[in-house]
Amino acid sequence: MIPFLKKARAAGLTNRDIGKLIGVSAQTVSNWRDGVYDPSRRTIAAMERADKVLDTITPEQRNRMRNGKARRAWVEQHREQAE
Repeated sequence: MIPFLKKARAAGLTNRDIGKLIGVSAQTVSNWRDGVYDPSRRTIAAMERADKVLDTITPEQRNRMRNGKARRAWVEQHREQAE
């Protein structure tokens, strides 16, 4: 599995959340996970930026992100930094 995807899933993000964070669909994220195809160079760059954003998640935020509404709000708040 792509390291960024593994890290994002460990942070509690869904395929939909990951897709919103880097600007692709949830189905695209699923296809990468399943090895159907690989991400483009542009998307890899977005993953690298998003990976740095994931590094900023505190344990408190991680706990709050278990709530879907809080998780979606976090994704929206950090989307620009990742895209």
